[in-house]
Amino acid sequence: FGVGSWAASVMRDGRGFDAATAGSIVALYYGAITAGRVVSGLYADRLGNRLMARAGLATAAQIIATNLEDREKIQTRVDRIKKMVDQGSAIVRAILGLTLTGRRAAQSVDLVGFLQETVRLVADQLPDGIHAEVEVSPEGVPRACAIRSDLLRQVLLNLLFNAADAMSGPGRIRVLAGRTKELPSGLVLTPAEAAEHIAVRVIDSGHGIASEVLPRIFEPFFTTKALSTQKGTGLGLTMVYEIAKEGGFGLRVESVVQQGTTFTVFVPLESSRVA
Repeated sequence: FGVGSWAASVMRDGRGFDAATAGSIVALYYGAITAGRVVSGLYADRLGNRLMARAGLATAAQIIATNLEDREKIQTRVDRIKKMVDQGSAIVRAILGLTLTGRRAAQSVDLVGFLQETVRLVADQLPDGIHAEVEVSPEGVPRACAIRSDLLRQVLLNLLFNAADAMSGPGRIRVLAGRTKELPSGLVLTPAEAAEHIAVRVIDSGHGIASEVLPRIFEPFFTTKALSTQKGTGLGLTMVYEIAKEGGFGLRVESVVQQGTTFTVFVPLESSRVA
């Protein structure tokens, strides 16, 4: 997976592009990654659509305009708008964290609290009937983990939005955290070596991904959103891959058509990393 292997495959077997076009796309993509992980345009637009469509800001503004004498109605709508703006700002800050702050060292975090906060950032932006929740696997997690939390948050935000987009109706997204000393087979991306890793699984109950499509989901501009009610740009999972690679995280994907998909992020515990 990754941009390099995608470009090679495009030039080798076509995929609808000639070599010059493929080369241009790859060059543009690398430029966008360097400039800011493509997050600014991709997610600013996506966030704007979600806020307007899901939070009803336009409706709230209209109610205010037609009830200028009703202070109670105005205050209710103003409070709602303020809440949505605050939530939107928090999402943007989290998504743009890498671009704005640059490379950060690992920091100690309360992992369960960190995951719960990440889920709260997107909870009110999810379509009606879709709920996200955090669970801890039986093996548990350390109370405090030294991890690259800025990068992990960006990966998880992308995966949460991707999971929601994979559902065409009500459903549940589970974020399951556990620890492991042995990595499974079938990794898409191998994590940095460590004596122990935290495994964070994002599990949806969506339409699933066909086995013949699965090897391509991290390619730039490839999207499976035609199977759902959402339109995709084909860059969200590519961002997941690139950010995970920078953070030294591992990735694994399991999917069953009509049952759902599980993305697992393997995060090396910094205190147990192998030098």
